[in-house]
Amino acid sequence: MSILDANVIFDLNAGDILGYPCSLPYILHTTDFVLAEIESISLAELERCGLTLVELSSDLVVEVHQLRPQHLALSLADLSVFVYARHSGHMVLTGDGLLRTFAKESGIDVHGTLWLLDMLVGQGILTRPNAIQALQRMTEQKRRLPRAEVQKRIREWGKE
Repeated sequence: MSILDANVIFDLNAGDILGYPCSLPYILHTTDFVLAEIESISLAELERCGLTLVELSSDLVVEVHQLRPQHLALSLADLSVFVYARHSGHMVLTGDGLLRTFAKESGIDVHGTLWLLDMLVGQGILTRPNAIQALQRMTEQKRRLPRAEVQKRIREWGKE
């Protein structure tokens, strides 16, 4: 199971591949806090793509707010992903460097958009040419992905 941060959802949407990850052998979640950050994609559309919305319990919401003073650089949505992952044991999918570091330091398994694309290509869910097109669309829409890693994948996936 995986918990998605907003930036991965935005990346997938920019690449026009939002519906593909639901074919992976993972149950994909996001929090109600993340949903509040995503105004351009409706809950119905996210649910059609296989994403499950998790409403944090009141205890977890309190924990999110308790963490906030020590982690002002992280949004409440980021902290909600962290708290949910810590309590559920789920992997975090994010491109946010601060959230990634905080989660890794806390022993949470963390990956990002490029890892997700690797999984989609590796399992034959997304073809290499379609993955290249998705990366190009993400880049054109100014998504913040590591340029060298994007170019590496485009070169590798462009072979054959």
